[in-house]
Amino acid sequence: MMILKKYVLDLSRETLFEAWVSPDMTIPPVTKIESNPVLRGVFKLWAESPEAVGIMTGIFEEVIWNEKLKYTWQWEGSEEESLVSVEFEQDGNQTTIHLEHSGFLSQESKDAHDVGWDSYVDGLVAKIKLDIK
Repeated sequence: MMILKKYVLDLSRETLFEAWVSPDMTIPPVTKIESNPVLRGVFKLWAESPEAVGIMTGIFEEVIWNEKLKYTWQWEGSEEESLVSVEFEQDGNQTTIHLEHSGFLSQESKDAHDVGWDSYVDGLVAKIKLDIK
C-alpha cells in the first residue's frame, strides 16, 4: 500500500525544504522534533493528542539539499516501518512537493497517514507564512 501526494505551494523549494527538516516546525499534534538531515541521520518526532501519545523515529536514507529527502518512518511500539520520499520541484514562484509514503501493514494505517500528511502540509504552510510576516 502506498500514498502518493502532490502539493503545489506558493513558496520557494528552499523555504519548504528547510522547514521540512527544521526542529522548530512543530505542527500539532507534534510537540518536539529532533532532526539531523544527513545520510543516516536521525529524524524523531514526539506527538501528543487526546487519543494517543507517541514517538516516531526515522533514519534519513537520502538527502539532496533543497531537492529530495528519503527517510524511514516507524512509530514506537509498531512493527510497521514505512518509507517516505519527498521531492521539491521549483516552478517559477511555486514549488511542487511530490510525496510518496509506502510500506503500510494495514489500510487503517495508510488512511491515518493519508489524512495526516494533508494536515501536516497545511500546518507547515501556515507556520511558514506566520514566520515570514
